[in-house]
Amino acid sequence: MATIYYLKKKKLWVTAYLVNGKRKYLYSKSRKDAEASMPSASPDTPLFSTTIEKIINTLNVRESTRTRYLIELRDLQKCLVDDFITSKSIMDTVIRIQKYSPAKAARIFKRLRSVVLFSGIPFPGNIKVIYKHQRGRVLTQDEVHQILIKTKKEYPHYYPLLCILLDTGCRIGEALALNWADYDGYSVSINKTYQEANKGPKIHQTKTLAGTRRIVLSDALNSILSPLRGCNMAPMFPSKRGCRMRVVNLWNRWWKRVGMGYRIHDLRHTNATFLLSKLPARQVSARLGHQHPGITHQLYDHYVLENLPVQHTLLHKSA
Repeated sequence: MATIYYLKKKKLWVTAYLVNGKRKYLYSKSRKDAEASMPSASPDTPLFSTTIEKIINTLNVRESTRTRYLIELRDLQKCLVDDFITSKSIMDTVIRIQKYSPAKAARIFKRLRSVVLFSGIPFPGNIKVIYKHQRGRVLTQDEVHQILIKTKKEYPHYYPLLCILLDTGCRIGEALALNWADYDGYSVSINKTYQEANKGPKIHQTKTLAGTRRIVLSDALNSILSPLRGCNMAPMFPSKRGCRMRVVNLWNRWWKRVGMGYRIHDLRHTNATFLLSKLPARQVSARLGHQHPGITHQLYDHYVLENLPVQHTLLHKSA
């Protein structure tokens, strides 16, 4: 049940109510606005908390998909204005969802829609989130050469990270999670990923079971990493303060200035497309951590790069 009271210190009217067992507060300048913001619903109106619990109990999916569902539902609960599933609460929740990036907002909106429909209430037809996933792109050999040269000259701190992303095709979270204990001077063992957005532990298991793998590195990359080797538990690619790098800092301080309009993840697309022109799909799939070669072909075989060297590395020109 929502309550309204006046807060003298801030000279504001407060609307207090419960959402998923937690007390929420809305501040208004007048009592009229406070009364308008009160959640109004009948006792028979379904609750978000109850519906989400039912969805979780009925999930019959693999563990990785279940984990992704739980994360998206947890993000949805942070955006809820009211526990009652009403048209007003849905509208207000959609407004809060928009604070996230377009990709994340689209995922949370998808969960909101599924929760509302699962409760038996028709979803308002005038609410739509239009988001088109940006397809990965592949850098040409000259573009790779330019980024390598510019990074080595102007941002040398990020040069080893750029080289391992190009040479292995690993995800950025997998690269940032690497410790020197995972490197034996010849290959790296990828068995975890770094997810800085989580409030709890930042280190998690890889995206899929096939993501746990050992990747043999090129001689050019080994010559770059060997002189930098530190103690076993230290991160391979630390920030200037010695802790793990954050993706937002990578973007603002380095990649936005050298990336030529590409995403960091496009380095993975570049490596995969390059390898598919030289190696069997099954080997490339295992190297990228895919469960099936069909996934590799579907996602990363954009086109065959022309005039590539014989060596199976993209670092030969600048390493």
